[in-house]
Amino acid sequence: MKLIRYQVAQVDEDSRQPLGIFQAAVELRDAGQLSQAEEAWLKDVWSWFGSKMDAPSRWRRSGRAASRATAICWMKCSATEHVAKLRELANLLEAHDVPVQELMTTRPGYIVWEDDHQVAAVPFKAQPRR
Repeated sequence: MKLIRYQVAQVDEDSRQPLGIFQAAVELRDAGQLSQAEEAWLKDVWSWFGSKMDAPSRWRRSGRAASRATAICWMKCSATEHVAKLRELANLLEAHDVPVQELMTTRPGYIVWEDDHQVAAVPFKAQPRR
């Protein structure tokens, strides 16, 4: 299974991995850097994703409540509509000088949750950051 992830350079406190573009878009919005039209577009994109797929229900490898939520999301390349929407979101970030990195892999780490469109995976410890 081939997977794709769009991320930015900023590191997430929980996963200790680069932020995904959904989180990066929230930060851009919360910083007041989006126009009203861009905010409306972003709301529509989130609604689209909300209607087309579920949010992961598991974020950690361990079942212990005290364990760190370290999973990150990857989209299945076969989910072409979803990937196209992610690319649109990446374009918005890049238009605001937020560089976006596109990663592809067949080994995202330990998969802790999966649906038809995406996986949440805890990265392997030896997996280098790219």
